[in-house]
Amino acid sequence: MTKYHGKGIVLWVEDGPSGGSNGTYNISASVNSVDVPRTADEVDVTTFGAGDFRSYLAGFQNATMRIAGFFDDTGAAAPGTANTAGTASGADAVLAAWIAFGTQTRKVIFYPSGTATGKIRYEGTCIPLGYSLNGAVANAVSFTSDLRVTGALTRYTNA
Repeated sequence: MTKYHGKGIVLWVEDGPSGGSNGTYNISASVNSVDVPRTADEVDVTTFGAGDFRSYLAGFQNATMRIAGFFDDTGAAAPGTANTAGTASGADAVLAAWIAFGTQTRKVIFYPSGTATGKIRYEGTCIPLGYSLNGAVANAVSFTSDLRVTGALTRYTNA
């Protein structure tokens, strides 16, 4: 079984509404944690004659993303304007602008083991649920952002 160190994680976020002619920002230099919990609803189908045990069917799937890292105010193009794919930018410029336009969906691409050929990536269209800056005298300024995947979170192999 191959294992991967988290230092190879890459995270890209589209810079405008999903489906437009947008670029993608690599915000990995600002991020130090990505959590992608996936769940499935359960539907209780227990009948009167089932005895002492319940029966279930799998329901709809759900995925969220929690991104955390350090505040980086490196500039980015205005939301919705074209950008060169893969351009690095500070997470604040991308995520704070996204929250300001909260009804827009954007593509997020998560590479848990890097971007090399043959590595796995996950792609999904997300809506922002929140963006929080955290600062204290004795600590670096940090952020967290919660995203809701709308539709499928798809697993691909890099070509």
